[in-house]
Amino acid sequence: MRADRRARARAAAILALVCALWIVPMVVLFSASISSNDAVLREGYGFLPRQVDFSAYEYLFSKSGAIVHALGVSFTVMAAGTAASTLLAAFLAYPLSRPGLRGRTLVLGLILFTMLFNGGLVPTYMIYTCAHKPGRVKQ
Repeated sequence: MRADRRARARAAAILALVCALWIVPMVVLFSASISSNDAVLREGYGFLPRQVDFSAYEYLFSKSGAIVHALGVSFTVMAAGTAASTLLAAFLAYPLSRPGLRGRTLVLGLILFTMLFNGGLVPTYMIYTCAHKPGRVKQ
């Protein structure tokens, strides 16, 4: 019985820590969003706003048409990508589950290769290895 209480107390403490790790940055972000830009640059970030200024939100709401359009494009790309990915997975899953399919191992190998080595692997490697070496990567 006591071990169960201790386990619950530990679980509650871990949950509280995880919640704090999520809530604290959100509070600091909100505080910075309603602080003036000069106050943030001068005094840094904090839990309480130094000088309350809603100019960031005024700018945000003045550009609401562009933001709504960008969200629409993001949603369209997400929906189309999800549909295409699901359709492709469905079209590949059944035939690849059949042991008698010719070329099955080749197709599975190609799928595995593209999962492990995606299109951004080489550019990411080049950025990490050549980024601050003059003459190696044009900046």
